[in-house]
Amino acid sequence: MKKKFIVKLILLIVLCCFFQAKAIAQEKISIDLDQAVEMAVQESEDYKLSVNEVIKRNQQYRQSKSAIYPRLNADISWLNNFEYPNSVRKTTRDYSFDAGVSVSQLVWSFGKVSSAIRFARQYENIGRLEQEAAKEDIVYATKINYFSALLAQDTHGILAQSLENARENKILLEKRSSSGRSPRRDLIKMEADIASRIPSVNEARAGLNSAIRSLKVITGISATDKVELADINMLEKTLIKKEKYIASLNANEPTIKALESSLKAQDEVIKIRRAGYYPTISAFASWDEMGISDDADLYNGNADGYGVAGVKVSVPLWTGGQTASELEQARIDKRSAKLVLQKTKKQFSLNLENALSEYQEYIKTLEANIHAVELAKESFELTRDMFTTGKVTLADLNDAELMLTGELLNKQVTLYNLNLTKAKIERLAGMK
Repeated sequence: MKKKFIVKLILLIVLCCFFQAKAIAQEKISIDLDQAVEMAVQESEDYKLSVNEVIKRNQQYRQSKSAIYPRLNADISWLNNFEYPNSVRKTTRDYSFDAGVSVSQLVWSFGKVSSAIRFARQYENIGRLEQEAAKEDIVYATKINYFSALLAQDTHGILAQSLENARENKILLEKRSSSGRSPRRDLIKMEADIASRIPSVNEARAGLNSAIRSLKVITGISATDKVELADINMLEKTLIKKEKYIASLNANEPTIKALESSLKAQDEVIKIRRAGYYPTISAFASWDEMGISDDADLYNGNADGYGVAGVKVSVPLWTGGQTASELEQARIDKRSAKLVLQKTKKQFSLNLENALSEYQEYIKTLEANIHAVELAKESFELTRDMFTTGKVTLADLNDAELMLTGELLNKQVTLYNLNLTKAKIERLAGMK
């Protein structure tokens, strides 16, 4: 008896540990749309890459700016000429030493350096705007995933409720059969109707699981955690002012702002290429200690110091057409950048206009859906009451229930399209 008790106790402890570990592994996480967006941005590799790119471009700007500061160099060498020909014996010794410090400073480059610095600053600004555009793309993609998961969740709930309604209808039918008012054929038909609904529920559950998995991946939630989605309040059933979004598109959309900065940066490139025709002026100075001797101790009266200072002017007399070619390429790049900007503005404006128009129509459709759901619900409840008294047939009851289910699904699809279109409008207009 004692051994059996110990075995049972061990099994109980093992089972408790198992269920506790399972509960920990399947932690329940409740998230709303804002939390999902924040988690997705933090998880996104694309956003992290854009952050790294901004940091890199900042370093490139600092590299370009370093050209305006002095350059200081120090060199030292000690040589042992252990073998050399007799022909150079008069000017060569066994040991030689050379150490010195030199400094150089750019004086004037006719805008080459200053334009390069401004270009690097513009290039860094473009990186920041591209980072913002990448973030907005992630936000938009997360909203799509979240709305899709909500739609899948609501669809599964509606179809599951439809299946439950059919089972309740069967109970009503059985009550009628017990009093001899319903033939067996109706019971068989009801069983078939219930069986036909189960695959739709299973398919909806599979779609829900798939949508939740996609949301977990994009937000970085563990695959073993259970996710509970917070529903979204119904959007205002009012028409929106499109002028506000069009103004935001022109003022805030990061992709367009980046292209505008790119166009400005091309002006600096042209200045850099044009400056290639002009000279570069720089100043320099150096101080050296040099000596040669047959004695390894060169400082024993055999080393002398000397200094040099001057101005250097470098003039590009002939480059074989390279400078002219580079300048013309820069001008072509500017024209191309202008065309890309115009094309992008047109495309964004067209997409925004279409999305705004779609949104207005979805608002009207949603109002009709809500009214249709109310009528379908009232019709189903009335038909069910009439069915219990034998005033309507089983087909009438099934039709009323299917109509209610269909209208509920239509409403959820419209809400999904409405939310999706609103997210698209905000993305196109550059609004957070």
